[in-house]
Amino acid sequence: MKGLLILIFVFSLKAQANEFLPQTFKVNIVQSNKSEITGKIRNTKSSLEYMYPGHIRFKEFKNNTEFISNNETSWLYTPSFIKSEKSEVRVGNAKNHIYGKIFDTLKPGLKTNKLYKVEKIKVGEYKLIFEPSTQKELNLKMIYLTADEQVVSRVILNSRASKAPNMQKKAPEGSQFTLGDIKTMKLIYTDDKEVVLTFDDFQQNLNYSRTHFVFDVPKNTKVVHQ
Repeated sequence: MKGLLILIFVFSLKAQANEFLPQTFKVNIVQSNKSEITGKIRNTKSSLEYMYPGHIRFKEFKNNTEFISNNETSWLYTPSFIKSEKSEVRVGNAKNHIYGKIFDTLKPGLKTNKLYKVEKIKVGEYKLIFEPSTQKELNLKMIYLTADEQVVSRVILNSRASKAPNMQKKAPEGSQFTLGDIKTMKLIYTDDKEVVLTFDDFQQNLNYSRTHFVFDVPKNTKVVHQ
């Protein structure tokens, strides 16, 4: 029985040491930021789909605005709610947008690397401080990541169990978290503006094709090339 428990623990530990950033994922998001006009917190609900590297599809639920980008082209679609007016899509160079790049940058996970330094606040809370070159590219100074409470409890439990006699050396704490374990992501921009993303219903390793990140322009839509 003891041998079985050890085997289960070791298997669980290996499963938790997966890559931090999955190849593909989909998640619902609440984006919170302070209005510059009223000073009040605005909450915007949306969905986000991602495929590494640099492919992203973002849709706001309230007004159906969509942003789609791959490594070459980006589309910002604003639907019209008046039948007599056309909707509009702005087509640009994907390199001018940072949205997909932010998630690409997180591929090394919760360990210091050439893009950012990782500081542990406590178990399940980490601060990523970007190097100057990364700050310039993303316009971001740092990101705060906070894991789901249930996941944190699991990691703490595994950490305690690993100290038992005859247990293998545990994986580094940070490697036991993946992006799917993260509940909130707080972005601090270089102008000190803050945006908090709260994640829900995280699904990963989805079978996306590259065409999923190409926008199909609807009829009665004005196309503006930027």
